[in-house]
Amino acid sequence: MPIPFQVLKIWGQQVTRQVHQRVLMGYTGPVQIELIEPTEDASPYRDFLERRGAGLQHFGFLRDDFDAQIAAAEARGMVRAIEGHQALSRMCYLADPTDPDAPMIELVDLKPERRQMFDRMRLPSVGWDGNDVIREL
Repeated sequence: MPIPFQVLKIWGQQVTRQVHQRVLMGYTGPVQIELIEPTEDASPYRDFLERRGAGLQHFGFLRDDFDAQIAAAEARGMVRAIEGHQALSRMCYLADPTDPDAPMIELVDLKPERRQMFDRMRLPSVGWDGNDVIREL
């Protein structure tokens, strides 16, 4: 079960529902891969699946300068598609309104405790021998 959002906005409107049914994460080297199963409710994830089918919906970046990066993206014409606040992180998906099929950009602001969790997930992939494929956190 994904970590629930304390605050979640879709296209600027606050919503009380969650948008992730399940999220599976894995690493290949330093790159995290997320497989997201959206809920049946309307969301940019659901829109992507209905419009394009399975595929690359977004690229994500961990940022220490989160607010500055959002401001810079908005200055270039990007718009906030999804904004979420959790106990130990914030994230924002930015979309190009002129190209709805382009992958979104996800910016993530992690508190040290959440960054340590990601490091714990990544470390087993270093030198992985192909055994113990699934681990629960």
